Amino acid sequence: MTSGRVTDNPAILARPKSPRPYSTKSTKSLDDDELKELAKVVRSRAESGDIQGERDYAMLLLFILTGLRRTEVCGLRLCDVKLDNGHGLVITCRVKGGQIVTREVNAQN
Repeated sequence: MTSGRVTDNPAILARPKSPRPYSTKSTKSLDDDELKELAKVVRSRAESGDIQGERDYAMLLLFILTGLRRTEVCGLRLCDVKLDNGHGLVITCRVKGGQIVTREVNAQN
């Protein structure tokens, strides 16, 4: 018997699990060449007249040009997207955390 001291930390079992690392094989971002190749493939499908290809290309461009998350892009409605004097788009949406943000997408991007 020890001299009445606790030798192990009893709170160890109550500690939360450590968070998963952000950058794993399944969450790794694309490099520039991979992104260009992906855009090329999706654009060719859209240009063939495939309606799903057109949708996918529009969504891919929104991801690339705005930095919005998947649920934010999928949740957009027509009233959330406004033409900006023919030079681009203004997109208003609710982002993670509940905040409403407005993003401009210029034709020069």
